[in-house]
Amino acid sequence: MSDAVKRIHSGQTWADFCDGLKAAGQEILRDTTPADPLDRAEGWRYLSRLTRTALEQYVEFADPEAPAFRRPSHETVKIGADNPDNYYQSATIRGDCAYRITGVRNTVHYLGIGTYAGGYGSSGRSGQTGYIDDASLQVAADGSFEIAISGEKTPGN
Repeated sequence: MSDAVKRIHSGQTWADFCDGLKAAGQEILRDTTPADPLDRAEGWRYLSRLTRTALEQYVEFADPEAPAFRRPSHETVKIGADNPDNYYQSATIRGDCAYRITGVRNTVHYLGIGTYAGGYGSSGRSGQTGYIDDASLQVAADGSFEIAISGEKTPGN
């Protein structure tokens, strides 16, 4: 049994998660943070929202062998600055796998799809590994497109 499986089986992974969440909550209680009830409530709400999006990213949508797009930032999960003109999505992928994205261009003003090494966790992103936008996207007459994502160069998008 691997160490990771042992930690899950024993409950240690859950205990570490709960301890980490409790420690994060201490940031809201620092002497240098606003102490009025509204600001404290907003702090707890923000932490709960970040927790929810982290669980979605690292548990529900974490399988690079069955990736699915998810919205990491939206009306109730605020990370970074709001941008009402953008609709961000992300998916967990792995460099040794091959993927295909299909869609219909429709009327969206700008479409850009990028791949990045690393993530927003403690290691951080280490750079962009690919990018395509609507200026270079090959689109069929009916508006459909297909994008291949892999470590191997392929013809087309």
